[in-house]
Amino acid sequence: METTEVIIVNRDDGIKVGDVTLDRVEKLVYLGSNINESRDPTAEIKSQIEQAQAPFVKMKNILCSHDLSIDLRVRMTSCYIFPVLLYGVKA
Repeated sequence: METTEVIIVNRDDGIKVGDVTLDRVEKLVYLGSNINESRDPTAEIKSQIEQAQAPFVKMKNILCSHDLSIDLRVRMTSCYIFPVLLYGVKA
């Protein structure tokens, strides 16, 4: 129970399990997604963009190189950057 946290939406009282009151937090990370009380997706979107920047920065020299065809650069972006950026997005 020490690592258990809860987000309560539209409720003032906490949650008790036996004699233990669970820690109430305004935001938390669950399965890699940012969740907050207000259900505002802004933090999650910013997080996804930041995570997608990492593979782009690693491959920036290759992706910006004019030695490779534009088709190859687009395919590399589709394979390595878009999956990170779009992880968890529902279509």
